[in-house]
Amino acid sequence: KKIVNEQSGNAIFKNNLDLMKGKLNMTQFSIQELEMELSAAAVSKKQIMGEISNLESLETVIDGELTNVDKIKEKQSAQRNNKFDMVSDRINRSMEQIHRRHEDIENQISYMETKHNQE
Repeated sequence: KKIVNEQSGNAIFKNNLDLMKGKLNMTQFSIQELEMELSAAAVSKKQIMGEISNLESLETVIDGELTNVDKIKEKQSAQRNNKFDMVSDRINRSMEQIHRRHEDIENQISYMETKHNQE
C-alpha cells in the first residue's frame, strides 16, 4: 500500500510538473508574441518619427514660401503706392500749372480791360 501511495504521489507530482512545464511553455510563447509586437511597435515608431520629420520639413518649406509671398505682396503694395504717389504728384503739378495759367489769363484780361478803359 505504501508503494501504491508513493507511485500515486509520484504520478500526481509528475502531472503537476507537466502542467507547470505547459504553463511555462505558454508563458514563453506569450513573451515571444509580446517581443514581436514590441519590435513591430518600434518599427512603427521609427516610421512615425520619419513622417513627423518629413512634415516638419514640409512646414519649414511652406513657411519659407509664405514668407516669399508676403515679401512679394509688400513689394507689389509698395509699387502700387509708388505709382499712386507718382500719379498724384503729376496731377498736383498739372493742377498748379492750370491755376497759374488761370491767374495769367485773369491778369491778361485785367490788363486789357485797364488798357481799354484808358483809351
